[in-house]
Amino acid sequence: YEQAVPSAFGITKYGMSPCRTACPIHVNAQGYIALISKGEYEKALSLIREVNPFPGITGRICTRPCEEACSRANVEESVAIDFLKRYVSDKEKVTGNKWNIEKPSYNGKDVAIIGSGPAGLLAAYDLSSKGYGVTVFERMPEIGGMLRYGIPPYRLPREVLDEDLNILNELGVTFKVNTTVDNTMFNDLRNKFNAIFIAVGACKSRKMGIPGEELPNVIGATDFLKNVITGEIKEFSGSAAVIGGGNAAIDAARTLLRLGAENVEIIYRRTRAEMPANAEEIEEAIQEGIVFNYLRTPVEISKNGESLILKIQEMMLGEPDSSGRRRPIPVTDSFEKKEFDLVVMAVSQEPEIEPFKELSIERGLLKVDPLTLETSVKGVFAGGDAVTGPATYIEALAAGRKGAVSIDRYLNGEDLRIDREKEGPYK
Repeated sequence: YEQAVPSAFGITKYGMSPCRTACPIHVNAQGYIALISKGEYEKALSLIREVNPFPGITGRICTRPCEEACSRANVEESVAIDFLKRYVSDKEKVTGNKWNIEKPSYNGKDVAIIGSGPAGLLAAYDLSSKGYGVTVFERMPEIGGMLRYGIPPYRLPREVLDEDLNILNELGVTFKVNTTVDNTMFNDLRNKFNAIFIAVGACKSRKMGIPGEELPNVIGATDFLKNVITGEIKEFSGSAAVIGGGNAAIDAARTLLRLGAENVEIIYRRTRAEMPANAEEIEEAIQEGIVFNYLRTPVEISKNGESLILKIQEMMLGEPDSSGRRRPIPVTDSFEKKEFDLVVMAVSQEPEIEPFKELSIERGLLKVDPLTLETSVKGVFAGGDAVTGPATYIEALAAGRKGAVSIDRYLNGEDLRIDREKEGPYK
């Protein structure tokens, strides 16, 4: 007689786990964690790479939406999903093993990718894996986009970045560095390539629109970080204010300490609870001695000799705004003045989309079909920060993958939309 109650091994689970569902590229976290628990490290890494070819990078800078959704948090705390990814990636380097990937045959079609940030890199990986000739155009001397020129080396060591990205060289991706794509070149690429994916990222610091922003020693966070990474800024002594509450603000503040700053203060118009920066980055900044000045916003910058005078207004929190966070409201006649040697503006970023003026643009961003990422020009697709504004690394990867799927379908004469509802729109 058959057993009345099946064994545990006879029970089948349907659907994806919460962690995998929450991941924008749906890495099988549950699967690779199970393999790690059995000591199957190489198999775990292989499972990760079925979806994510950049585990070393991801394991260091991902914002970890998987851990926010982890069911284990209902018992004690979330599983350290991302650090486990980092662990198996680092372990491979220690053992000397190498990821051997077979380069596919060229299928006769070529794709141009503008921008070598995470969206462009994953699109390049997916398309080259299918046999397309892929050429990536990057205006900086080395590839990586904001991964290389926006994230400090203490968070993402350059050897890790280079090792992960080397797989693209093995797949035969061509990189054209020190190449700025202007409108003339963009039109030329449209004639030379079968399809184009625009992934330029949000690398330009936004202005607050307050008096004094153009003064010397007032600099945007993206420019500041890039100048440090390229060696244009090698040291700093004195006091600095960083305006903003995102990861760029934290990166700039912690970088200033490493350059020799005597004191660094982050000025943020909301409270810590509303800060979009990673919680652990905030905590580490506090432990390193960075001062956080909440419910404050600058309204004017002026000079006092060689120093900068920051006029700061007190804020209070009102009702939630469109972001879901409580709206900061100025407190009338409540100001203070502080003196600094440097002010770093990290309020937001925006993409440089001037070369693509022939495409449909809305509110300073490229307008695309949210399901296919196709622009207003046939054969031209776009994704990442150029479409959404500043987003996360893992969301940019998802955009690159979505764009690659659409380009593959487009070049094979297939319907770009059918059966893709499960992907959801890209926002």
